[in-house]
Amino acid sequence: MPNTLTVQTSDEHQPQESVQEPDQNLALRNFYRIIKDNVTDHSDNPQLLLLIGIELNELSIVQEVIANYDVNPTQNITGRNHHIMEQFVTNYGVHLENNSPRSIVVND
Repeated sequence: MPNTLTVQTSDEHQPQESVQEPDQNLALRNFYRIIKDNVTDHSDNPQLLLLIGIELNELSIVQEVIANYDVNPTQNITGRNHHIMEQFVTNYGVHLENNSPRSIVVND
């Protein structure tokens, strides 16, 4: 069941807007913020941030992670990060050949 954010204006005659985001995306966005705040706590955390950005399909997050952290987008996913992502995404990695992240092209 998706979370719903309702925006109300001060004018009673204005329509209400609803923004829905699947629970999975909300959980991943919250987890991204937590890991970003603690990125230096584990050497796999930069890759985890990258995987979250890819799963959210957020190019800005992917670009930010690549620009700011020592992460190789072609590196195999670590067992730790694969296990973590499985907690958020059903069947995570089943469609990924050789346990590698989806293709990412980095243009300089």
